[in-house]
Amino acid sequence: MTNRETPPSTGRPASAALRGLALPIGLVVLGAATAVTGLCTAPSRTLPSLLVGGFYLFTLSMSGLFFITTQRLTSARWSAALRRVPEALALVMPLAALLLIPLVLFGGARQTLYPWSRPGAFAHASEIAGKVQYLRPAFVYARIAVVLGGFLLFA
Repeated sequence: MTNRETPPSTGRPASAALRGLALPIGLVVLGAATAVTGLCTAPSRTLPSLLVGGFYLFTLSMSGLFFITTQRLTSARWSAALRRVPEALALVMPLAALLLIPLVLFGGARQTLYPWSRPGAFAHASEIAGKVQYLRPAFVYARIAVVLGGFLLFA
């Protein structure tokens, strides 16, 4: 018979660990409820905040991904102790993408955030007539989806 060792205990029961997560989970739920309430009552104020917050998280995760990429491409050994932080930042990218999804799905988001996407916005503007096809909402969202998908695939 072999003597199997039991894994060391952390000293905290499982219920204490769950209680430690109650506050962060509650704050996430409160934030999501506030965002939904804001989208229903004042979308012109909530949508820019979601856009800034989503892109803030996305650029933070991109910076972590960029750091990891440069360190691996150059075979740098000095950053071995630091590598876990940028890797954790890069893991936030799908969450940032989830924050940006309501901007695409919410019907009035396009017209609220981007005045050039309103119907008839280019009717009298001759100086931007060459940009009409480039700024069409379908083409803009297709470019966003391709770039976001590429970054997520790269991550």
